[in-house]
Amino acid sequence: MTDFATLGIKVDSKGVVAANKNLDALTRKGGNAERATKNLTKAFKVGAVAAVAFAGFATAKSVRDIANFTQAIANLSAITGATGKDLAFYAESAKEIGKTTSLSASQAAEAFKLIASAKPDLLANAAALEEVTKSAVTLAEAAGIELPEAAKALGSALNQFGLDADKANEVINALAASSKLGAAEIPAVTAGAASGG
Repeated sequence: MTDFATLGIKVDSKGVVAANKNLDALTRKGGNAERATKNLTKAFKVGAVAAVAFAGFATAKSVRDIANFTQAIANLSAITGATGKDLAFYAESAKEIGKTTSLSASQAAEAFKLIASAKPDLLANAAALEEVTKSAVTLAEAAGIELPEAAKALGSALNQFGLDADKANEVINALAASSKLGAAEIPAVTAGAASGG
């Protein structure tokens, strides 16, 4: 006869199950880390491309700014006849105005040209032209008007009343005050002064 025996083996598999769970969790975390690394790599690549693009843009803008400034100085020389030391003086002064005001150096060079056109007698004195130009820049910024308007207004007022360059700040103060207290803007005040004498 055949006897069957039952053998009972009890295996405690709690440790194996826990190890499998820990291994699964580690695998998930590893996958998350891999995805995060890939995303970070993509972000670095995009950032690098953006940085290169920005550097290219900044370089192109700098080249344009230099070209514009060089052209503005050449135009100033053509209009004023300034060369050598005087032209270098205007260029340095334009750069300083560009650093200390809302204007660029090219716009400051344009301001010299505008003032020289509005008050040609200043061409004989570079320092006087600089002083009046700085006053025109101050007037434009303070009154919120365009530089050509400020230059024309200041030049016209100085010419109308036969005033020297050292009176430019007094003139811009008077123009600003009359505009503020009156009903007319600075170009209208200047036009009224010119027609009323």
